[in-house]
Amino acid sequence: MRVDVNGCSVYAYTGGRDVDPAQPSILFVHGACNDHSVWALQSRYFAHHGRNVLAVDTPGHGRSAGDAHSSVSDIADWLALLLDALTLERAAFVGHSLGALSVLDMAARNPARVSRIALLGPSAPMPVADVLLDAAKANDHTAFELITGWTFSAGHQLGGGAVLGQRLHALLHTAGQDHLESSHVGSPGRPKCLILPETPA
Repeated sequence: MRVDVNGCSVYAYTGGRDVDPAQPSILFVHGACNDHSVWALQSRYFAHHGRNVLAVDTPGHGRSAGDAHSSVSDIADWLALLLDALTLERAAFVGHSLGALSVLDMAARNPARVSRIALLGPSAPMPVADVLLDAAKANDHTAFELITGWTFSAGHQLGGGAVLGQRLHALLHTAGQDHLESSHVGSPGRPKCLILPETPA
């Protein structure tokens, strides 16, 4: 689907379903140089299990128009504007890497609009390899290749499966409740975060 955010055409993958205002919503936010497609399996699953799903392409990425944002706080501000454009009061947010930091900032500054957060690959500060920064500054395609390679690296896939997320259900079942930790940030009504243990190498 397409939505206008501050005069900019934004693409959001919905998992093949229309947005139903009666259902809870999940917004998936990709990392640098990625797009909505990194959430293909997750977004499709939730869209077919009672959730509105919006895997967005942030400006300057994928199918969205505009220039890429230059800071985490700019992306977080944009996420609030995206909720307004979608006429959603509140949503759960899932973010990866730069998207995770943006989701965290969004939740910290707009807690009433965020029901839950899930963060994949967050780090503050987030170290970035010099070779990647140099390639990005030079507008060298190597930057895209490095990020894509690291994003889909077989050695870092949850559960060690050849297909990202394929073994997630089995991993969660095996881990059991003793290994899952639910952290309630701040007071009631603040975002909730589910933390999974790191899988052994």
